[in-house]
Amino acid sequence: MPSQVYRKNPEPVRDLSISLYPSNSTAFVSWIPSTDVTNILFYQLEFLPKTKDPYCYVDNPTMTISASRTFAILSLPSETECEFEVALSNFDLHAREATAKQKFTFTPLGYDPNMSQIANLWLIIAPTSVVLSLCVILRFATYCHSRIKKWVKLSKEKKKMQVEKPVMV
Repeated sequence: MPSQVYRKNPEPVRDLSISLYPSNSTAFVSWIPSTDVTNILFYQLEFLPKTKDPYCYVDNPTMTISASRTFAILSLPSETECEFEVALSNFDLHAREATAKQKFTFTPLGYDPNMSQIANLWLIIAPTSVVLSLCVILRFATYCHSRIKKWVKLSKEKKKMQVEKPVMV
């Protein structure tokens, strides 16, 4: 029986940390490589929103990073508070991977959840106000039209009565 060589799976990175910078809506992700860095081919960083909000959408959720780097800078949405998960996988020469994950919540600078609710309320108030205003204008226009029609009718009747009245000399 031929001898087989068993290779140990790679270890995930250590001390995956995330520093948030709300002033420019970025996150600095850093890590300490696993013990055997010579076998690491590259890193793959996945940056996925956990909040089901369209404002938390990320354009490029996956990036490939060279094996010599130990950090990455992520651009974060600046409209609303979002929860994210960062998964950093390292791949060795045999296409095996090891993954480290960490979740974080990002709150943009100046974000106020109450203001967000008020903004959502305006999405209801503004169209409703426009529709109500149009209804009032339409009602006023029909009222004016009927008044003018009545005034014209009375005016014609008045002229007709003046013509029919005999003139006394």
